[in-house]
Amino acid sequence: MLLTGKRAISAAVLTLAGLGLVLTSAPSDRVSTYVKIGFTTGALSATGPVVGGLLVEASWRWLFLINISVAVVALIFAARLMPGTRHDRTVRFPDMAGGLILIVAIGAPALGLVEAPGWGWSGDPAQLPPHGHASTV
Repeated sequence: MLLTGKRAISAAVLTLAGLGLVLTSAPSDRVSTYVKIGFTTGALSATGPVVGGLLVEASWRWLFLINISVAVVALIFAARLMPGTRHDRTVRFPDMAGGLILIVAIGAPALGLVEAPGWGWSGDPAQLPPHGHASTV
């Protein structure tokens, strides 16, 4: 519990430090925009877990309904507010090899955590293979 609190405090400090670095290097006419983005991100990061917890208490299915609604609204705003851009198409899109590596990198530890009891691993971390310790650092 104490380690989680330290991580949360560290993340908050890094977020504020990052915003401070962006603001000092930003053009003066864009500073207010960056402050608004920082405020919105911070406020939503703080309220998200609380609202998520309340929704789960009501019914976990509400999470999907709310997330889909927010995604649709975000896509509509993005389509209206984002300028049209053209990108260099010489790069292969999508990066299939990178996608497969990402799937394995996320899926393998998740599979190990879910199936560990069935594979004979108890709750003792000393029984985990060495690469399991390295991935948690």
